[in-house]
Amino acid sequence: MSLQQLLEIAPPLPSPIDAGRAEQWKVVEAALKTQLPSDYKNLVSNYGVGYFGNYVTVLNPFYPEHQYPSILALYKKSYD
Repeated sequence: MSLQQLLEIAPPLPSPIDAGRAEQWKVVEAALKTQLPSDYKNLVSNYGVGYFGNYVTVLNPFYPEHQYPSILALYKKSYD
C-alpha cells in the first residue's frame, strides 16, 4: 500500500503529534550516521506518533522518551 492510499483511507490528524521537522530529521540522521528511508520520514511527517487500529504503532525519534514505559505497559496489559 502506498502512503497516498493510506492517507485516503486513514486521514491523519490536522496537527500530528511529534511529527518532527526537516531540521530535526537532519539531527537524527547525523546521530545515527545514516539516512533514514524517505517513505518512513513521510509517514512520520504525516501521522506523527500513534496507532492504526490498536495493532500497528508508529513510533519515531521525536516521541518523548519518558513516554516509552507507558507504551510498554499498554503492550504488556494487552497480552495478559
